[in-house]
Amino acid sequence: MKDSIRIAPGFEHLRAEFERIPEGGYPVEHVFCNKRNVVEASVIGGIPAVIKRFRTPGTVNAFVYGRLRPSKADRSFDNALRLHSLGIDTPEPMAVITRPDGARFARSWYVCRRVDVPSMKTHLPNEKLPQLMELLQGDEILAAFLDTAAGFFGAGVYPIDFNRGNFLLLRGADGRWHFPMVDLNRMRFGRVSPHMVARALYLFTDGVSPGALREMTLRVCRRMGLPDAVTLRGLRSFRRALPWRTMRRKIKKNLKKILHRNK
Repeated sequence: MKDSIRIAPGFEHLRAEFERIPEGGYPVEHVFCNKRNVVEASVIGGIPAVIKRFRTPGTVNAFVYGRLRPSKADRSFDNALRLHSLGIDTPEPMAVITRPDGARFARSWYVCRRVDVPSMKTHLPNEKLPQLMELLQGDEILAAFLDTAAGFFGAGVYPIDFNRGNFLLLRGADGRWHFPMVDLNRMRFGRVSPHMVARALYLFTDGVSPGALREMTLRVCRRMGLPDAVTLRGLRSFRRALPWRTMRRKIKKNLKKILHRNK
């Protein structure tokens, strides 16, 4: 079956370049990540780009993605277009390519414009996390990030993989800090509750400081216009659910390891 290619407005003239991607017909300047998925820096038609090649799913997931739901690359592309329509920072989407294998889904690629800046993990590395309470008192970048998070949560945008590596750090021409969002295949759109805010910030800080989590959740929810009493109820709800959530994640991780070993 023929590859499916969807191209964002403004990039149709690069169709021939996108068509060559599944065969590896593009330059690779360097590799950002080569784990579950492969993320590469490239140049497409003279434009600095990132190409994310998603891992070929197992038999069951290949059928699901082939028949029942969009591929991760398709979701990344559609979510990026939606974020742009909402005025939320994310690298500009260029194209998505999917390669089917009969009724099964085989492989997919997501292409976006490259933004050569560090991520929030560079500004807030693991060794700084124990100092979060002090950073909350005067760190300009962290304060700007929390304000930005309150803005997109308030707009009903919820990135599920809310970690520091998935937000770039960019100072705009206006002197303000911007945090373009990457890794977009897992997103929710709709009302964001205080429980969800607490979960996101727990992931963002690796759960290092309960005091900092409380302070950050309150700060973000206040910016969203929520009363402290409502926020604290949501925070307590998140903390009650945390042991089960942690256990479920461990079970899922171990199951994936077993399935990967038996391939």
